[in-house]
Amino acid sequence: MHRERVRDNPICPLCEQEVLPSDPAVFAHADIVHLNCRLKNDGVAESVAALLRRNAGAEYCQSCLARSLDIAYEQIAKAVTALRMTSRYRATAMATCSACGRAGMTVRAEPPPIGDGA
Repeated sequence: MHRERVRDNPICPLCEQEVLPSDPAVFAHADIVHLNCRLKNDGVAESVAALLRRNAGAEYCQSCLARSLDIAYEQIAKAVTALRMTSRYRATAMATCSACGRAGMTVRAEPPPIGDGA
């Protein structure tokens, strides 16, 4: 009887590539998904990321992001949690929001490296 080779690593259902132990990943509906694949397919996270990239270096609280994008605070919080796991976005426990001026937890996009058009 011929047995199928069982893969050692799960397959990301979005890109159909192996999810290696060193890959940033999330659990989504009983699947393990590459974090970058999830972000690319999450409209809220992409909306938040786009706003932060347009204003790279500026700090925003989640309330101002929710108001600016007209998206529920809870969805913004989930998107910020995912973005924080990437190297391009930074959360600060206590900083001043560029929009409302209140001190609290903020998130920002790091400016792109010099020579990077992103």
